[in-house]
Amino acid sequence: MSHPQQPVHPPTTSRTPTVDDGAESHNLQAKERPRHLSSIYPPISINRLPRELLVRIFAILFIPSPSESAKHVDWRTTVMLVCREWRDLVMSSPTMWSSLYVLPNMPFDILSLHLSRSANADLDVSIDTASDHEDTAADVVEIIARESRRVRSLQTLPLSMIPRPALRHLFDTTWPLLAYLSIRIGSEDIQRALLDLDHLFKFTSQRFPTLRVLSFHGVVRFSIGAGVLRQLTTLSLSCLRFPGWSPMRHVVSRLTDAPQLETLLISSRGRDEAVPREEHPPPPGHTFPFSLPRLTVFSFTGDDAHECAPITRSAFLKTSGPITVDFKFKSWQELFPEEANSSLVDVILPAHRSSSDTLFSRHLDTAHLNIKRSSSQFLLCTPSDRERGFTSLSASAEGDLSPVYPLSNAFCDLALLFRGVSVTSLHIRSRLCHTAVSLKGWQAVLDAFPSLEIIVLKGSVEVNSLFDALAPTEGSSAGDAASQIPAPNLSLIIFDGVTHHGSLSGLESLFSGMACVLRTRERAGARPLACLTLCLSLEGDMPDEGSRRDRAVARATAQLGEYVEMVNIEVKYSEHTVVDARN
Repeated sequence: MSHPQQPVHPPTTSRTPTVDDGAESHNLQAKERPRHLSSIYPPISINRLPRELLVRIFAILFIPSPSESAKHVDWRTTVMLVCREWRDLVMSSPTMWSSLYVLPNMPFDILSLHLSRSANADLDVSIDTASDHEDTAADVVEIIARESRRVRSLQTLPLSMIPRPALRHLFDTTWPLLAYLSIRIGSEDIQRALLDLDHLFKFTSQRFPTLRVLSFHGVVRFSIGAGVLRQLTTLSLSCLRFPGWSPMRHVVSRLTDAPQLETLLISSRGRDEAVPREEHPPPPGHTFPFSLPRLTVFSFTGDDAHECAPITRSAFLKTSGPITVDFKFKSWQELFPEEANSSLVDVILPAHRSSSDTLFSRHLDTAHLNIKRSSSQFLLCTPSDRERGFTSLSASAEGDLSPVYPLSNAFCDLALLFRGVSVTSLHIRSRLCHTAVSLKGWQAVLDAFPSLEIIVLKGSVEVNSLFDALAPTEGSSAGDAASQIPAPNLSLIIFDGVTHHGSLSGLESLFSGMACVLRTRERAGARPLACLTLCLSLEGDMPDEGSRRDRAVARATAQLGEYVEMVNIEVKYSEHTVVDARN
């Protein structure tokens, strides 16, 4: 019996898949994925979108920022040049013309065409009045005044060329939809402004029933009705200090009733030599009789730091929620003429040191101190909601901060500012060159925050002074009161920064001092640390002693491990490997 002949196959060789095969397969799949998706979801031309959707997209594109308004960035022209369909769409959609830029010497036919295309749409108007002819500027203002009933925002650049009758007509008009108003007075308008601003700018709720944002630049003399104050959410006052201006504190004291105010921006700078000092300045503890329960942002820019003190104190005491306070001063050297007594809190809140007030919410338990070359920030928050539920005070100025405001002084300010708050977590970051912290600075922090559980240090902050301050007071024992042990509930210390112990003997001395303090705390009855993490960056070159260096770090890890549940030590130094030891 014959059997059918079997086909003969060529011999095969087995090959183990390699990493390159996997990468090639992945690249092939990545190339095929767009083709696969395009077969399921074919691309749609933007011209196939509904006209209503295109109008909404273009409307978002045409929303100008303040800088774009000043530069006259008109996206309509760009879109209209794309194709005829888009050109017709823009020209026939009134909302596309709701942003009106009135430029200097703009022809009236262009302005009229723009207004006619906007039909009955609400208007966002920006007026640049730098015209060469007063009559032209007056006619433009008259045209805008006639459209006042559909203007929702109005921004005016310097009013130097607008005659007083035209200005009076502009602000005597009723603006039923106006929510944002920005007025800028140029330096050439100062003398005239001193004469008639009180007569021109009279803001009442009858004329401005929906006004929410009010901004003045170059002027502090105005009259705001109580009804308008009750509806404002943002108020910005910026002025040069000329003879004849009222003190800024007098202007702000008019805010007797602004319960909706969320943002308060104040700037008072320039020409100090022309402004005489007040004969009877307010006492340090003076507060203005206004309540700002919704205030979340307060910014002050000025040459005279003491001018903002009553405002700051009132803002802190009257607000019921998180608040961001920002100060911009002229120079650190002028602010702190004496290094030994420099205190930012004493400048901003001169009465706080002698009072017993707690300025911030007690439920905020995480404090941050961030020091840079030209700025400092004090921040209080909760670990779970740092972005929203925080209170921040920051200050910046020209010049180098470190020579006039030592880090020890910043520590004392931290303790003074957040006095009365149950801080359990402290985070300090310093980017200064000279950041030696005195024992007094750390003692002030530990005394102010006895409930501390976590301390995190980053940057050029000396860690040895912290352990010196953590040592129990002399004579403390297990039977003594726990209050004699600084931060008795401390459980975590993290240090990631530069230390000045550049030699091996100096590093061993640092570790030995830490162990001594931890042993003393344990004998006094303190809670043992759960974790100690040290990432030390040594200044200068470390002698290349190899095994001796490794043994020193391992010995320190074992020594500290007797008093700490978990120890992590990492040593970094120039042009040498990293020594990492963990128990």
